Amino acid sequence: MSRVSPIPLTLGDVTNALEAYFRPLGLEIYPFKVGWYNEAVSTAFMLPFNDNTIAFVIISSPSMFERAFIPYLKENLVEIAGRNKSRDPLDSALSYHFQSAKRLFPSEDIDVIQDFEILPSKRPKILVQTAAHIAGASFYYQKKDAEKVHDEECCEIGNNSSGRPETGAAMEGGGKKNNMDSNQAEKTCSCAVPWESKERIFGVCIHPKYGGWFAIRGVMIFQNLRGDIQRRDPIDCVASRRSRIELLNRFNRNWRDGSYRDIIPVIERYSELQIKYFNTEPKDRHTLLTDTYST
Repeated sequence: MSRVSPIPLTLGDVTNALEAYFRPLGLEIYPFKVGWYNEAVSTAFMLPFNDNTIAFVIISSPSMFERAFIPYLKENLVEIAGRNKSRDPLDSALSYHFQSAKRLFPSEDIDVIQDFEILPSKRPKILVQTAAHIAGASFYYQKKDAEKVHDEECCEIGNNSSGRPETGAAMEGGGKKNNMDSNQAEKTCSCAVPWESKERIFGVCIHPKYGGWFAIRGVMIFQNLRGDIQRRDPIDCVASRRSRIELLNRFNRNWRDGSYRDIIPVIERYSELQIKYFNTEPKDRHTLLTDTYST
């Protein structure tokens, strides 16, 4: 007797099922085509799937900690307390939920790649910030985004004895901009070259609602799923060049203080416990959790 193949799922079926599972947990999904991602990365990071394959990037909102992690923690506290401390409990919780979502589609070939996974070569399996950007989930601000030709919102341009541009009412004409061509503006603007040309500046994603109070948790790739999805550009919520420079400086110089997360107004932030958790050294997080919830 020949085996009857299951009816293929549609993009709508998959999207609705993932939304229903992840949304109550404080997790959000954003679809993209593998080809979009592969166009944006070097050969070493390309995904080995058809360009039209549909994948979903999953991000966590601030509420994920209380909605998904704490309930998982309470149910698995004994196991977590005795587990090898090399694995972060939050990673374990999210792995559980990714695998639970995968089991919703028993007939589908699905690759789950979490943000912390690396290849034998020590390279990440996927560049999650790039995936989030091309899926329209969040804008990935990089050094190149702050080193474009001067824009007028960056700062006002003038001349003074210090060689630095004057701003505001101190300028000639009570704040009128000098009429300088773009080449001269780029040379004179104090923000023209914010870092040394060879200095390594790490990029960071900013969400239009959560600012930096979110995380990109991974990707689910549905190998046999195809569908028409409209490419959605991420919202450029840190639009001025001056703000982008400030963002990247905060993230690269003082990321521990978390100030980069508030580069824009946000609708929600991490709870005090969540901040304490992430500020605790990974080796001590198991102790923090067991001390908090074992009584």
